[in-house]
Order: sequence, then structure tokens, then C-alpha cells
Amino acid sequence: MSKKLFSITFIIFLTLVACSKEIIENSPLNDEVIKKLQGAKVIEDIFHKSDQIKLSLTPESSFGYITDLEVDSLGNFLIADGWLTRQVYIFSAQGQFLQILGKKGFGPGEYLTPVSIEIDKAGQIWIADYNNNKVNVYDSDYKFIKAITFKPRIKYYLHLNSKGWIYLYLGQLSMGNKTIDLIYLYNNQGQLIKSFAPLLQEVKDINFSVVQDGMVIDRDDFIYEMSPIYYKIRKYDAEGTLIKSFPPEPIDFRLDRKKPLILNGPFYLEAGLILAQIKQRIDFYDTEGNFLVGLPLESKIIAAKGNTLYVLKEGTEEEILVSNPTIIGYKLKI
Repeated sequence: MSKKLFSITFIIFLTLVACSKEIIENSPLNDEVIKKLQGAKVIEDIFHKSDQIKLSLTPESSFGYITDLEVDSLGNFLIADGWLTRQVYIFSAQGQFLQILGKKGFGPGEYLTPVSIEIDKAGQIWIADYNNNKVNVYDSDYKFIKAITFKPRIKYYLHLNSKGWIYLYLGQLSMGNKTIDLIYLYNNQGQLIKSFAPLLQEVKDINFSVVQDGMVIDRDDFIYEMSPIYYKIRKYDAEGTLIKSFPPEPIDFRLDRKKPLILNGPFYLEAGLILAQIKQRIDFYDTEGNFLVGLPLESKIIAAKGNTLYVLKEGTEEEILVSNPTIIGYKLKI
């Protein structure tokens, strides 16, 4: 090897080392956690399977599709099927059906399309009802407290930060060439304060529609948003100021313009991790957007609570048609 070529190679090597060092240094995670994450090869290296819950099937508890899932302080599962059966179901931590929360209708505590669920710091349960343009609030004993009507109208997916600020995520990702925001901040009377997170031009160009949540809030009230059809995570502060985007060079996983690949997430774990699921893989980032590891996972993530991921166990088509699904909990062990 010539001296000139050796010098160039050595400079490139030092640059890569310096970049790697910078990524580690600006991470809020400690070096031991980073090392364990970067050394993981399979999901079991950093998670242990804490639960495998088969949701019981009764004439009252048969639902078709999970639009959202929450876990309350008792460990009960609250499952919203906002599009098919259009009800909210409560199952125990062991999977036994307990009751339906509220009921269909237009009156107090009733709903038409209960798409999204949030539980606030006081344990109150918030249900976003898109077609009725309201949010129903219930106490931790599942008793109706109040309804909030929104102006302008409600969006699909509800999120609350630690201060009780109300955010709604639009979720409709194809608007032609219209300029439109995806995140809307409301006051506690349901009046719009501001909107932010404009639809990406890359998504406009695809001309493909999907209604799916693409927002999560961390414990410090930072917001992370990702289009289900374009792999780019944007981080905002609580008031909607863009802080950064990652990964630095978004990977385009679209198959074609007629049928793009649907991404899943982002999700947040309280250990300080942001997750994005791409096909049968999860990418892990810290909250500063540093990529840590990508691990295989065939099952779909449906929720993250604390440091636990909840995924749907894969089943045959026949099993899915005649039974409620099985939920697997994966608890972070690092």
C-alpha cells in the first residue's frame, strides 16, 4: 500500500472513530446500557418474556381489530376497537373479560368510534371518539366523569403529556399536495391552540392513504412523530418546536407508489429508548436520535408501557377468526 493511500485510509478510520465516539458521548444512556444494546443479536438479549396473555372470548368480548391498547394501574388491559365493533373492552391482567367501558350512542359516556385511549397521571381514562367529535373521560373505577367537545373537530389519536396537555394526531397521511399539519394541541375545553408537524413532501408525493397513529411523548414531554409510510422520526418540544430529525439520511422502505410499506411506531420505553418497527425488525434509538441496534421481531407491536412492549402473537387465519388474540409482554432487562 502506498503512503498516500495509507494516509487517506487512516484519516477515514479516525473520522469514523471520532463520529462513533461523538454518538456515544452525546447519548443520555450510560455506556453499559449502550454496550448491551449494541451487542444484542435477538430480542431476548435485552428483553425477557414477562407475560403471554390469551384474551378470553365471550359473546360480549369478541372484537375485530385493536386500534389502541392501554394498561391501567391494576394491570388491566383496555382495548379499543374503534372501526369494527366500535367498543372499548376491559380484560384483567390474566386475560379474563371484565366489562365493556361505556356503550354505543350519542349520550354522556357513550361513543360511536372510540379509536384511541389514554390514561392520565391521576388514573383517569380518556377515550377519543372521532365521529362524535369528543373525548369521554372516566375515572379509574370506569365511571363516566365528563365529555369534552372539540373545535375545530377532533383528530384520530389522543395523547396527553405530564402536564395534562391534550394532543391529537391526524393519522391521515395522504392529502395530495395540500399543506397540512399532523399534530394538534388543544386546551382542556377542546379549543385549538396550535398545530405543527407538517406533512412531509415525501409523503405527499406518494399519494397513499393510511389512518394510523404516529406519535409518542416521553417522560420529559418531548414528542416524536413518524409517518407510517416514510421512515423519518421528528422530535419536537411540548410547544411544537422542531428539535431534530433522525435517522440523518432516512431510509426509503417504500415498495412502490401504489402500495408503500406500512411502518409501525414510534414507541417509547422509559429507559430512554425510541423504537420504530420496519417489517419484521425493530430499530432502537436513544432520545437524542442516536441509532443503537436493529433486532428481528416478527410480531406486531401494539403498545409500550413503562419498559414493557406488548405485541400480538402470530396465529393462523383460522385461529384469528374464531378467537381473541394472545398478547405477549416483553420487559426490558437492561
